[in-house]
Amino acid sequence: MIFSWMLASVVFALLIGVAARAGEAAARLMSWQGRKLWIAAVAASVVWPALLPLLASRQMVHLTPLVVGGGVVHGVEARLPSLPSGMSSGLDTALIVAWVFASLVLIVRLGRTQRALSRIMRTARAADIDGHSILVTESVGPAVVGFATPRIAMPAWFAELDAPMRALVLRHEREHCRARDTALIWLGEVGVALVPWNLAVRWQARRLRLALELDCDVRTLRGSGADGVYGKLLLLIAQRQQMSRLAPMLAESNSHLQQRINAMTNEKGPNRALRAVLLAAAAAVVIVAACSEGAGSDLAGPTPTGGTLFSKEPGGGPRPQPAGTAFFEYQVERSATYAPGSGHVSYPSILKSAGVEGQVIASFVVDTTGLADPASLRIIKSTHQLFANSVAAALPNMRFTPALVGGRKVKQLVTEPFVFQLADTTKPAASLKAP
Repeated sequence: MIFSWMLASVVFALLIGVAARAGEAAARLMSWQGRKLWIAAVAASVVWPALLPLLASRQMVHLTPLVVGGGVVHGVEARLPSLPSGMSSGLDTALIVAWVFASLVLIVRLGRTQRALSRIMRTARAADIDGHSILVTESVGPAVVGFATPRIAMPAWFAELDAPMRALVLRHEREHCRARDTALIWLGEVGVALVPWNLAVRWQARRLRLALELDCDVRTLRGSGADGVYGKLLLLIAQRQQMSRLAPMLAESNSHLQQRINAMTNEKGPNRALRAVLLAAAAAVVIVAACSEGAGSDLAGPTPTGGTLFSKEPGGGPRPQPAGTAFFEYQVERSATYAPGSGHVSYPSILKSAGVEGQVIASFVVDTTGLADPASLRIIKSTHQLFANSVAAALPNMRFTPALVGGRKVKQLVTEPFVFQLADTTKPAASLKAP
């Protein structure tokens, strides 16, 4: 179900963002730049969730057993009310349509913003101020505009500032030009447009913009001793500056001003090297958690065991399956669904008399008629051999709603737990119910 993948992507991006935030704090303590961490965070949060399912489906691998509830998101989803299979398929379609529509809206907005900036560049007047070639606009700026060839844009009132303040403003914008920050802002905006539903990526893009300004502030003030004047300059320009999404600006966000001023005036304090090491270690731990098997299984989809090796066509669709080969759960549009009440599993009388409870985790193929193939049965785990024997005896009488791919019935390899409890009748657990 695509909702599970989207939720797992948000969790992954949030973890990566937390790691980037800790890493940036460590870098600031050591007077290093922080932008690269957020560039990597945005790129990883957008690319990896999309890439991992493709890698899992294209590689010829023998998949590892799926322990029920093994992934974080699947564990949460398992506790949510199940939807009928028809509604589940419709929800997937609705989510994809909404995703495409939202992405198109954001891409159109980016295009319109870029056209507006291009129009400003065409209509702006070229001028030379304090030995620097700039574009004089009606109100936009101080800012850097232009993707391929960044140019400094200044509003007409810029000339009213005194010479020391003008020098600080020009130096700040030149640093943006040298670092080609317009391209990095585009990276964040495109990332948000590609996954508009991922709020964690939106947060990362915002933090990237702040990191660009913090880095630029450091380079602008290096050796100048003008921290106090620069802080007042930020407040002054914030009151008069017209904002633009795709242009790095001196006082870009009023909500970021306090953080930037604090960064300029706060002392780093004692033991900064030790604190930086601890923050870097915390970032590493979070990255390991984000890349762990549990999070990876949420992104790649369920991974049952048994059956045959499998791959997909280059175009992404399922390759026609050879006779006897079954689809995995993440390959099908609708998973095989157990019909409650069929295939009664008997509680072994000896174990029942002894008060012994247990469970069996089994994998098997459900064919296109909804029958389980006894020859495909694989016992992944069993707390007692008699429990496994009971499951094997009941399997031929079990009934399922067949899996669907492209509207046609297909074989599916499923993994099913059977719980033997004295207080209740033995039955397959809920993992095969329609998501």
